[in-house]
Formats: sequence, C-alpha cells, structure tokens
Amino acid sequence: MLPQSVLKRIGSLRFDGWVRVGVRRGKGPRRKFILDLLRRHNLKPWEDEFGNVYVEVGNSGRPLLFSAHMDVEHALLGDTLIRQKNSDLVGIIDDAVGCFLLLSLAMSHKRMSRVLYVFTASEEEQRDGSYGRSASEVLRVLRRKEIRPVLCVAVDATYPRLLVHPDILAQAWDGATADQLFDAGDNAQVYLDGFGDLRSARVAQSISRSFGTPRVRVRDLVGWDEADIYRRVAPAFACGPVVFGKLDMVGQRMPRSNLSMAYRFLAFVRDEGHRFLHPSFKLPQ
Repeated sequence: MLPQSVLKRIGSLRFDGWVRVGVRRGKGPRRKFILDLLRRHNLKPWEDEFGNVYVEVGNSGRPLLFSAHMDVEHALLGDTLIRQKNSDLVGIIDDAVGCFLLLSLAMSHKRMSRVLYVFTASEEEQRDGSYGRSASEVLRVLRRKEIRPVLCVAVDATYPRLLVHPDILAQAWDGATADQLFDAGDNAQVYLDGFGDLRSARVAQSISRSFGTPRVRVRDLVGWDEADIYRRVAPAFACGPVVFGKLDMVGQRMPRSNLSMAYRFLAFVRDEGHRFLHPSFKLPQ
C-alpha cells in the first residue's frame, strides 16, 4: 500500500464534479495529481471526453474493473484536508480513500490478470438530484472499446452498521446525528453492499467467505454508488472501509486499521477475483 501521506495529499486537492466541462474539464488538481502519479510509476493512463481517468494493468483474459470517484460532495469542497488524529484519519474521506486504494492496487499489481482501474469524474449528487453520471459514461467507453469486464467493484467510503431501517435512512437523515443513524461501536472494518441483483450478492458473499475474516462483511444495503450502474454489464458491488460520521458533512473519521483491511481485501479481489466468475465455480444459493 502507498504511504498514507499520499491519501492526505489527495484529500488536500479539490475536484468539483459539477463543473467538469468547459475550460475547467481536466484541470482539477486531484485529477492531475492522479495522472502524474500513475505516469511516474510507468503506467499509461488515459482520459475519456467526460473526464474519467482509466489505467489498465495486466493482459490476461477479460478484466476486473475497479472504480473510485474523484469528486467531492459539493458542499464540502472548501474543507478537504485529511489529518491524522491518534489511530484515526479525520477529514473528508469520501472518496479520497477510494482513489488512494485504486492507486495502491494499480502500483502493486504484479500478476498477469487484467484489471481496469477507473477514476470517475462525477459520482456525487448533482444540482438536479441525479448521481453516478460518470459511470454511465464509463459504460459507453466500454461498449465502444469492446471491453467486457467480468466483475465491477465500486470502491468508496462506507458507513458502519445502520441503526435505522435502510428504507427510512434518507427520511431520517436531516433530523438525526450520525450516532443516531449508525452504530458507533461497529467493529466491522469493510462492508460489501450496493447489490442490484442476486448474482452480484452471491459473488460478493463467495469472495468475502474465501477471504475469511468477520471484519469484512456483506450486507443488504443499496447506496448512492456506481455499482448500481455497473451491474448492467457485469456482477457489481460497492466495497470500502468503514468511516464514522456523515459522509456529506465535515468530521468524517476512519480508523487506519480499516484502511489497511480494505487494501488487503481489495488486493485479494484483484488477484483472486477471476476464479469466482469462472463458469465452473459454484456460487452459494
């Protein structure tokens, strides 16, 4: 895994997903930092017309796709600094942590298995209430280039265990504190969720069981993430380290051990994920 100073650097650089067009497209400091870092490690990233960044590593078989979004919740663009506080990282973690994890995975990629890493430009909620805009553009690029991923993983900060039913989370949001919505004592470090179909859930369950720790858990929670869009082309789920606090507010807190566990698990998916998609592999019923 890359040094945590890289995560802090990503967190200090703003990227506004609302204005990624016109003269500002491609000029966000966060995007430039990601592109420059990939190139310094002898990788060959490229961009699409929407501003998404791609880098492919390995050349054997159909690819896995890992995705993280570069944009910051719009209300928080002025407060993106990530700092260390005891054993935690505190600041705007969403989704600097996903970008950091993808960079770490791409730069430690040793096997021939093919993986496409995508840094998307516009996942957060837009003025009109829509979200995940850039993931739809990614699907257009995949079709045009005839790239057929076998599995898509949206890597993003995620909440601890919910204390309210998922169906009323949005309704309860504005009038409740984070401690009223989420279990502040949850010892899970990574969650897999965001399934849009049964096969995606079964693939996630198989991978999680094979990884073999109760700190990585599967749950039935549909979130605002790009997995819901990627499932149109392949099994897809969201995955990320547990972060405490509200992800659309300041004061997000992530134990550093959660970051390490997320990297270990995602590296396992990167290296072993293809076998869970092989026709001979029996998924749980």
